Amino acid sequence: MTRTWTMVTIGLLCTLVLCGSYLGIIAYAQQGSTQQWTPVFEAFVYHAKVTPQGTLHWVDMKDIHRLAVAAFSPLQTMPTLGKNYQPKVAINAGFFDPANGLAASYGQPSVWVDGSRSMVATLSPFSPEDNPRLTNNEGLKPYWEAIQNRSELRLLQCPRTALAPEYRASIQRHNDPVSSGCTVDARIGAGPQLLPTLTAEDERFYAQGGKRDPIGVYRSAARSGVGLRPDGTVVIVLGQRTPTAKGQTPGWTLPQFAQAFEDLGATQAMALDGGSSSSLWIQDEAHPKGQWIEGMRDAKGQPVRRPIHSVLWLR
Repeated sequence: MTRTWTMVTIGLLCTLVLCGSYLGIIAYAQQGSTQQWTPVFEAFVYHAKVTPQGTLHWVDMKDIHRLAVAAFSPLQTMPTLGKNYQPKVAINAGFFDPANGLAASYGQPSVWVDGSRSMVATLSPFSPEDNPRLTNNEGLKPYWEAIQNRSELRLLQCPRTALAPEYRASIQRHNDPVSSGCTVDARIGAGPQLLPTLTAEDERFYAQGGKRDPIGVYRSAARSGVGLRPDGTVVIVLGQRTPTAKGQTPGWTLPQFAQAFEDLGATQAMALDGGSSSSLWIQDEAHPKGQWIEGMRDAKGQPVRRPIHSVLWLR
């Protein structure tokens, strides 16, 4: 079953109380080094906290049925897709090949967005097996079996009542069976899993004592990830390298990023594409036209605007 997105225009005559209750008007609060936007209708809650590694931005989402995976062809930067499609929340998601724009991880998007800016509801999957630069790469052959079974986030509909299905999220390996009775609304692969344990070696993100380390498991970097709390809340996290007098903060190793998720109450977590791809979009009352939060800056101190292939978004 695919979702149908409905655009609702609220007239100027509606009262602040009515519109605030319906749309989830965001109230801003400053608490020490932690910032929080709290909606009246808690579709999502945004937080930001300064740490020695950089600024940790995270969004708590309980309204999972509005969560979706969107894929873009051609690739788009987060500021561009945020302004064009106005998601409430969006974070970069799966791995991709910047040389040809094709996926480097598995995915089943809810929405495909083409060059004409048309959004098409679809369950058409994408796969690293469709990327000849990967399948023909002799250096990847020893790791190909592991690449085909890396971690993914699944958005599920599961039976509860005939008229009211239960929406769930799960983090599993690509070849794991779908929970009994559930259907997959969307999925996005990345990895490795961060919690309950770091699976970088098992998923072959790290091998040969570090000779193979394409994502810098133990190097500090900007990071993106998604986690699950025991109550079903989805938590998306951006670890932002922030400017300093001497450049920018170092960022997070994957063990440090796993600890950040644990500190936020997650019991399962998975890394998304990180480094220069890390990017977050927030649209709330404080930023009605949307706010882009870059993951890092370049050597000239400018925010990195890297085109990306897919996002996890709330619309």
